[in-house]
Amino acid sequence: MDMKFRDKNQAVFLGIRVGFIFLITVIIIIFAAYYTLSQNFQTLLANYTIKLVQAMVAQGVDRVESELAIGRKEAAMSAAFFDTAGTPIPFFPGPDTVRMVYVTQTQTIASDGRKQVINDRPDIRAAFGGKIAVYGPYFNERHEFVICYSAPVIRNGKIRGALSIEKNGYTFCRLIESIRFINTGESYIINAEGTDIAVSDPRHMEWVTSQYNAKKILSGQEDAVTRSILELEQKGLDGEKGIGTYFWKNGLVYVIYEPIPSVGWVLFGGLREEELAAMTQSVFFTSISGGPTLKICLAVVLLLTVLIIYWIISSMKKSAEINKKLEIIANHDALTGLLNRRFIETGLAEVWKYPVRASGQAALFMLDIDNFKKYNDFYGHLKGDDCLRQIAATLKKAFDGYNSYVIRYGGEEFIAVVFLVERKLTLELGDKICRMVENEALPNADGGVVTVSVGMCHMPSTVDVSLTECIQIADKALYEAKKGGKNRAVMLDVPQQAHDAAPLQEFFGSTTIS
Repeated sequence: MDMKFRDKNQAVFLGIRVGFIFLITVIIIIFAAYYTLSQNFQTLLANYTIKLVQAMVAQGVDRVESELAIGRKEAAMSAAFFDTAGTPIPFFPGPDTVRMVYVTQTQTIASDGRKQVINDRPDIRAAFGGKIAVYGPYFNERHEFVICYSAPVIRNGKIRGALSIEKNGYTFCRLIESIRFINTGESYIINAEGTDIAVSDPRHMEWVTSQYNAKKILSGQEDAVTRSILELEQKGLDGEKGIGTYFWKNGLVYVIYEPIPSVGWVLFGGLREEELAAMTQSVFFTSISGGPTLKICLAVVLLLTVLIIYWIISSMKKSAEINKKLEIIANHDALTGLLNRRFIETGLAEVWKYPVRASGQAALFMLDIDNFKKYNDFYGHLKGDDCLRQIAATLKKAFDGYNSYVIRYGGEEFIAVVFLVERKLTLELGDKICRMVENEALPNADGGVVTVSVGMCHMPSTVDVSLTECIQIADKALYEAKKGGKNRAVMLDVPQQAHDAAPLQEFFGSTTIS
């Protein structure tokens, strides 16, 4: 009790200190703002808002360069430890890795067994020349959007071959996703040929999938807008960074561009004039940096900031560790150890949004323990919990070896999502799950054994079908399995023309019959 009281007192005192410092800071800022408002306020705000956008673009470039550096390092380390005599090629996939390929002058060995000859690819030729090179992102022979990191395999001072690691090309969309502005403002990356390879707005993902190239499409047009766009892109490709403008739909558009030097790409951030005006309202404090009052304010604020950091730095470290543990706990079901319903929003939706393969097949399974309420009433809730744990263990075993996620959806319901699985195998998996649970021979309340019903939805590509719609289809299939006698698997196909579904939160109230 004393410890809790002491902790509460510490929190109160810390809050008082922070509040007092915040109050002083606000007073100083109000004074500085009053001074600035009398000296061309709008111009200052606009200038410093543009600087803020420039800083965001620069940070985006840093993130992209960091990702490229990690890819090169991974390729170099893999090549250094690669066993040139080992076949088939060993494969230790990371979350974004698609495959590894070992290339010599006479053969090509891929971790997935593909036989595509890639000796003439620029990065492979560079690796044969002793360099670590990057190629892509591009759509390979299987229409996978990948970026390749290739490094020479050197043994006894001689280059024996090249090792190429192919990773998810959509990673760069994720890296610039935060560089977006009020309404239409967004960011995108073009490669050295001027082709779009990443966009911050998922609504414009077709720019990437269609390999949109403004230079090729617009080069035949002679209007001023077209010339302005192409000139800005060319400046970036020439290694320049800066700000440009052009008129679009009766409004001025600001474009911030900065090259990504190591690969010859360019990152662009664009926003309309009215969006710039709206953003100035959120960067009020930045506007005071032009006046002499700021130097005094900065000195005071810096001193106060140091004091704040001194008081709370230890708490921040501890909070970071606690938050990490809480995140793990928040996404896992305490009873079964499976992922929980929250993970559908926080993790699975992201994987669904940016799949490794643009046209990869996937299947969604919805499972329900048959007559579980009767089981609980007969055996009691403790035995019911044991039954749930046993079923969860069986499901983990059933999906072991697949690119899958097994989730406790709620009560006696479970969801499993399997990527890169064909329709025929989906049907076999559904039947296999029913048999595996039945073979566990858990006695039920009617003198038989515990069984499950399975509803399945198979889709040719997660890009074209929303996760919510697949859950709805699998739920309908589960209903049919229950209605058909239970202890069976039923699959419904995705309609020919997938339609937009409601947000995930709207579906979380649905139920199936038991």
